[in-house]
Amino acid sequence: MPTDPAVFVSSVICESVLRETTGVSSAVRIMSAIKLNPIQTHVHFFVLTSFHQPNYGVPDLHFHEAVIQMVGNRAGGWEIVASAKPYSFVYTRKDEAIGGMELATEFTVDLSKLPDLGTYFMQVLLDGQLVAQAPLSLLR
Repeated sequence: MPTDPAVFVSSVICESVLRETTGVSSAVRIMSAIKLNPIQTHVHFFVLTSFHQPNYGVPDLHFHEAVIQMVGNRAGGWEIVASAKPYSFVYTRKDEAIGGMELATEFTVDLSKLPDLGTYFMQVLLDGQLVAQAPLSLLR
């Protein structure tokens, strides 16, 4: 997890994301487990992630890169089983508010590519550093 106290990241796994015209996002049906039907071949979900860089008075105008990935245990070692493309961004600020950015990442995972069902972790990497993770159990 980050040692820089100026970076705050939160992430939730959900069924869908609604984005209002005001720019506010809502996570719909937050989940940590998904019950799959016997013939289901893919699983679909979103990861809604909020990044905040509250360095008051000194805006961070540098480009950053976020990666959202799914990791699973294969033969005793953790491996990436699904990953979104890297997303580059600059923290935005409004007036004196803290700098922030929100990212909704959609996943459709082919279940045949997973070693088995069970618990996986959705990880958030910021500039190559793990900053948040949330468990997701896939069950039949």
